[in-house]
Amino acid sequence: MEKTTLRTILPEFIKSLNEKGRSPSTIIAYRADLEQFVDFAESKQKPFAQSIGSEFIASYRDALLANKYTHNFLFFLTFNISSFINKWYDYFYKSQAYPFYLTITHF
Repeated sequence: MEKTTLRTILPEFIKSLNEKGRSPSTIIAYRADLEQFVDFAESKQKPFAQSIGSEFIASYRDALLANKYTHNFLFFLTFNISSFINKWYDYFYKSQAYPFYLTITHF
């Protein structure tokens, strides 16, 4: 299977939020959170959606905690990231009976 970069699928995810009728402020928040996450993933040489898992997202959360982000903010941020990655897996794997959903724990 062809690898897909996070940066490539981000616009499609944002488009899906528009189609679901999410508010403009929600979409702006998702975009900002996810662009920051994609930048982090690329800086760690993990630009492909297939290379992201719960452990990597937890390492991102830990890096943000070290920069004094609040637990409440991180809860919403990791929820947004999980939604983004799960949407990608739904799109590419649902027809192949390959269920994969990220769950983030331990805030």
